[in-house]
Amino acid sequence: MVTFGIQDDNDRFLQSMIDPVVVAPWNSTFSRPRTQWEFTANAVGIYDNTAGKVFLIDMTGKALRDICRQVVDFPVIQTQWPLWVSGNLVKLLR
Repeated sequence: MVTFGIQDDNDRFLQSMIDPVVVAPWNSTFSRPRTQWEFTANAVGIYDNTAGKVFLIDMTGKALRDICRQVVDFPVIQTQWPLWVSGNLVKLLR
């Protein structure tokens, strides 16, 4: 069993639980230019409409394909790669 939670909160941590995991804050990440986004595999989300349907949202149109092929790709066209890298070199290390 996998337990996700806040380790400092002893009462909660002793119980089996799964807390929501936020991969990227959608309201601040995807409202920025693509040159500030992460790799394509990080540009997906799951939306549960709580009415029995779950949707995969692929912000780049390439993320699902890249995930299935186990490929890490840039979210921008090749001519924008230098601009994408120059914004944050730490992205390349992830």
